[in-house]
Amino acid sequence: MATKSRPISRTPRQGASVGRRHETFGRQKEPVPDLLAAGQAAMRPTDGNPSAILLAPYTAVRAACIYIDGLPDLFAAYGTACVQRAIDRALPERLAAIGIDAHRIARIGQHAVVTLADHAPPCSPDDDVLLERIKAAVSCEPLECEGHRILLKVLVTLGVPETCLEASPFDTARYPAHAWPPLPETTQSLNARLTAFRNDMDMATAFFDDVHSGHVTLAFQPVIVSSSLRVPLYHEALLRRIDGNTATTCYPVIQALERLGLVARLDRSVLWTAIGLLERHPDICLGANVSALSLQHDGWWRVLQDYLARNPGIAERLTLEITETSAITNAEEAANLLLSLRVMGCRIALDDMGAGYSTISFLAATRPNIVKIDKTFVTQTEGKRQPQTLLKHFVTLCSDLSACVIAEGIETEADVAAATQAGVHALQGYHLGRPELAPAWLVGPACVKDSFAHDHRTWQA
Repeated sequence: MATKSRPISRTPRQGASVGRRHETFGRQKEPVPDLLAAGQAAMRPTDGNPSAILLAPYTAVRAACIYIDGLPDLFAAYGTACVQRAIDRALPERLAAIGIDAHRIARIGQHAVVTLADHAPPCSPDDDVLLERIKAAVSCEPLECEGHRILLKVLVTLGVPETCLEASPFDTARYPAHAWPPLPETTQSLNARLTAFRNDMDMATAFFDDVHSGHVTLAFQPVIVSSSLRVPLYHEALLRRIDGNTATTCYPVIQALERLGLVARLDRSVLWTAIGLLERHPDICLGANVSALSLQHDGWWRVLQDYLARNPGIAERLTLEITETSAITNAEEAANLLLSLRVMGCRIALDDMGAGYSTISFLAATRPNIVKIDKTFVTQTEGKRQPQTLLKHFVTLCSDLSACVIAEGIETEADVAAATQAGVHALQGYHLGRPELAPAWLVGPACVKDSFAHDHRTWQA
């Protein structure tokens, strides 16, 4: 569990000067404002996130701090000089596209600091949109690096974190770079690891190319109320990649994005796509999958929460299905985020309970609206018949901690009988309804829109 930081006040140390440690991007050599000399600074927690301490100047001079996460892996896989040149070339060009000139960008260690003196006053409601727009501008397109294409994982904060002033990375316990194991000792295993890393990156860049070209869409599978076997509780939105007349699952690329630390970009894209469908279909309820790795307080969640607070009719028809194919990095932070979404009216579902990294302790801490039991507890195929008492006891346990229990993987009439006898509230599986790209209720396409795209709805006034 992460240790909560206590808000403190701090005066810059004698003689400290950010300006002396700056490396200015581009050809312009105009001096960058000395942020520490701008006035006494106050340390304050971000809204709803007491563990992230930011430096907020009292004066009108403001800054955004950009941190590119996972640089050691990029350097090892593609070469330090190559990656650094690509970043130095791309960063000023991409920020210029959103109106930030090169002379307002400076380097401090592994960070880039952008002065925002011309923008809204500190703590304005538009801060999160501004920071997310900076992140999207820097991250949307792959970097070209001597024949390779690489995606960046970028963190952006308002103000200058104390760690930035010390020219060191952010708290790695709070912002894990990726799901890769430590560097191995042997050359052979190191080469295998870097090859796997590059393969993941190739898969990720190709996937977002398909997103931009409209070849990634949603398919919809009904979750059926067990008492009727006809009435849908909601439809789960499942990712599909379209290649000609074939629709394939996106599970391998989702795993790659989790390992690279880039899955939040996909999750926010799917969520906003689902919200757009809910707006167009007022009688439909949808479920959207969210990786456990995305359950960290971030600007995009606050932008989403602001929207849901203004549109309660959408929130009450949206179910967030938390997939724990990777371990949650901060259970307390994740539980608090899910609680805030529940307060806004969203339903929270824990997916694949009993498989992956799902735990009873997290179930007890979050008390979700819905628990979805993994199909391994339900399957009643010949030669692999699960004990009915085990399923019933597990359903009883989950029912004590959630108001609705759903059995997944219902593929036969025997599965239906076993699940209903165990007391589940709803069922999902091919026997009751396959995922459909064009269900009868759908009007128009359900293509996923990249939330980092320059024309995404997030950036519209």
